[in-house]
Amino acid sequence: MTTHLTERSGLTMCSAEYNRIFLNVLQDKGVDISKWLQKAHIDFEIMNKLSGFMLYRDVETFFTRNIEPLGIDGLGLAVGERTDITSHGSLAYTVLSSPSYLEGFQAFQRFMKLRSSFITFSISLTEDEFTFNFVLTEKMTPNVARFYLECAISGTYTFIGQYLKNQSFPAHCVFNYSEPHYREQYVNRFGNNVVFNGKTNSLTVDRSLLAAAETSVNPSIFSLAKQQCESDLQQFEQAECIVTRIRNLLFESPWYFPPQEEIANQFSMSIRTLRRKLNDAGTTYQAVLDSIRESLAKDYLKNSQWTISEIADMLGYSEPSNFKRAFKRWSGFTPSEFRAASPANPDIGRPLYEAPQLSEARA
Repeated sequence: MTTHLTERSGLTMCSAEYNRIFLNVLQDKGVDISKWLQKAHIDFEIMNKLSGFMLYRDVETFFTRNIEPLGIDGLGLAVGERTDITSHGSLAYTVLSSPSYLEGFQAFQRFMKLRSSFITFSISLTEDEFTFNFVLTEKMTPNVARFYLECAISGTYTFIGQYLKNQSFPAHCVFNYSEPHYREQYVNRFGNNVVFNGKTNSLTVDRSLLAAAETSVNPSIFSLAKQQCESDLQQFEQAECIVTRIRNLLFESPWYFPPQEEIANQFSMSIRTLRRKLNDAGTTYQAVLDSIRESLAKDYLKNSQWTISEIADMLGYSEPSNFKRAFKRWSGFTPSEFRAASPANPDIGRPLYEAPQLSEARA
């Protein structure tokens, strides 16, 4: 039996600043935001956050429970269209003031994780074409994956259009999922050159268009914006590092889950410093601990003959009923349902996460 220690378990992050755009788009689609958020209950805090970072696990839960039921087609396309340059902060100014389009978008590639770390961005070149490639780093349900890829490619299309001084331009878009029933929205957004069931998720434009737009070079702004991005990236990576260190430590002793005071002592820092660093990463110690328990629980249920009570005890729960409730929050299934369905349908284990709550487990 092996547990995949590299599993991200929903702890990658995205900028909370995009919430404003997202809520504006929903309002444009006829959603009464005030009433809708009231129904979201505890999840309200997630989408009401307008600065800092959000955990992927929280965002997916909110999407699955509160957005999918709305049944709005092409929501990611609309969000991407509304994501203008100002939404990207200093990252956008770095690109716009860069000495060349190539240096600018290379900077965008370097600092992309400041906006989202569950979508990686890379560029590839031919003599005539410039291609933006996107890869999801989290395991996502199909609807959530499509939403984020729509956001990424539609948002990049908007960004390039603004880089080109708002002129229209032809683009070739490839998506690795099947054609949705609202294909017409893709055509209206990008033109006819859209491919589904492809091997990549990408957007390709003519390099000559980008070269012709190199008229906004400002060395002073470029230097300042890039310095700010470097500072932000350092802070982000430090925050990301503390989460990885805690996960690795907890995985080393999967039958013992220490209180955060003990974790802080092992890292030679105060508990206040530990909490601040985790807050910078958009998470809490309880959220990290729950992600470890979830990973171990799924592994035990799939690959062992241990009873539910035995698994609950190994995960630190004083009563099996507490474990059952927690597992239902994490996955949307009871432990028995998950175990019964896993051999026939491994994907049933895909998380439908809930925002972190106080643990029911014993200390």
